[in-house]
Amino acid sequence: MDTPVLTREDLTRATDGPLLIDEFDSTIVVPPFARAQVDEVGALVLEIEHA
Repeated sequence: MDTPVLTREDLTRATDGPLLIDEFDSTIVVPPFARAQVDEVGALVLEIEHA
């Protein structure tokens, strides 16, 4: 499965997974059933889709 790799700075809007977010000290995996976004204070927020 093709999976984009972004930095937190690249995540400028809510983005659906699959997605990898590359940080200086970790990599965050956003699965296909989730959405990632950065909130107003810079925290990474993952929303998980309910089945």
